Amino acid sequence: MTSSLNNGWATECRPTPATLRLAIRWTERAAADVESKLRSAGRRPSQESDHSALKSRLGKIQSGRRFLTELMEHASPPSKLEALAQPLRIAGKDLTRSARSRVDHVLEHVTGDSLAQIAAALNANVFRFNRVRSRQLRILRTRLDRSGPAIVELGWTNESAIAALQSADTATDLRPADAAAITRGGGERFSLVQFFNAGSFQAAFTAGASEQARSLNFTMNDRDPADGDMRAMKRRIDATIADPRTAGVIIHSGQAVELHPLVERARRAGKAVVTSNLLAPPLNTPSIVLNDIGAGAMLAVALLADMLDRPASDLRRSPSGRLAETGAIGHVILIGGGERELPHMRLRQQGFLDAIAEQRGVTCREIPGSGATILPKIVEHLRRKSAPLAIVAFYDDVARYAAQAIEMSKAGKHTSLYGVDLGDPEIEEMESHDFWRASIAFDAFALGAAVTRLLAAAIRVPRWTAQQRFPITIDGVLVRREQILKLRDRTAAGLARAVPELKRDCDAVVPDAKN
Repeated sequence: MTSSLNNGWATECRPTPATLRLAIRWTERAAADVESKLRSAGRRPSQESDHSALKSRLGKIQSGRRFLTELMEHASPPSKLEALAQPLRIAGKDLTRSARSRVDHVLEHVTGDSLAQIAAALNANVFRFNRVRSRQLRILRTRLDRSGPAIVELGWTNESAIAALQSADTATDLRPADAAAITRGGGERFSLVQFFNAGSFQAAFTAGASEQARSLNFTMNDRDPADGDMRAMKRRIDATIADPRTAGVIIHSGQAVELHPLVERARRAGKAVVTSNLLAPPLNTPSIVLNDIGAGAMLAVALLADMLDRPASDLRRSPSGRLAETGAIGHVILIGGGERELPHMRLRQQGFLDAIAEQRGVTCREIPGSGATILPKIVEHLRRKSAPLAIVAFYDDVARYAAQAIEMSKAGKHTSLYGVDLGDPEIEEMESHDFWRASIAFDAFALGAAVTRLLAAAIRVPRWTAQQRFPITIDGVLVRREQILKLRDRTAAGLARAVPELKRDCDAVVPDAKN
């Protein structure tokens, strides 16, 4: 299932009944806060104007609560997966009868313009202060037809989309003067500290950061990657903090909890800090994370669709939101997402397992290990009588080892491969082996460039960066082997040109400073 990015909507943006109940609780909490302020203002006669403004705000919040309550009374979980990629469409009584089949709900007691006013009040007084896993509810005004009445759309947006949805006069917008300041900086120095250096993803990430730094007149210190050693990574960050020439640091991947104290020390020392692919970064740290849970869930959808030989759009959701029981039967091996892996890789595996939890006929077994040591373990499982139907690999290196193991075992006729990350080596392997069915792709080059732009903004326009909300979440895109075979340029760069969704989230990070 591909990412839903129209108008900035996140993947699986459609609100469920549980979402609406949560939103109602948010409105009740916001209303209680305003009522408390009203009581305080009532004890101060001189605050008459404040009292009037608070009463007006309370009325708007209460109207929003009634709107959400009515929606919840008629809402039900979508019956098909494809519906999850679309927001709820709500119209007023002025929508023509012939057009009502094109919306999800019609409120007969208000007009479309009144709905738009309720939407604006909910966005400003409730939704902007609440988020779940880096996503925020938004209600957008739109029209079905150019001359038709207003309708509204309700759904989830991710952090990168929120910036794009802001109106031109909001404080969080990047003004032309700020964009110019970011683009035309004065040669500041920064460090790029990475937990890993090996692998196609890391190489592309570094290349993207380096190229963007050159275009922004940004000087990168000599790199000395940690190569999977947390002690070495901490020493690199300490050296950056102690270097008076260095204005900022990008911290990419690693164990977030261990790095929290170093991030705080760097900020106290006056360094700008941006984290990338580091789960749970310190509060208010400019940060970009990958949607790893979503990546795992997309792999589950692709695998089940292939097992059943049906389009993914035919799969349904249970009331819990998971993939409903399909009757699929098979054994699946999982690699690269175990407890010894980095947290974001573990999240990919957990996203996969959660999505298929209701498939009683699908069994999963995790093979621990990484690097070349995992190759003989995979071969051993493939040569058993009960060979697995599929292998799901949660990062690039183990996916390539899995491909080698399937080839060595001559198991390609009955075992399929699914992976995460598609650099040049993985694309070449996928092209060569028809058992490699699909992978989740993130544009590592675009991610490196986006993180560098964000650091440039943090150094050169700190006021703007302080007004943003973090972390920014980047969605992956499911790429099947058939798509790779259709490419003229079968490289990661060629894939990014052919699949614009790969770059869209990253390009939205400080977009006006992008060259």
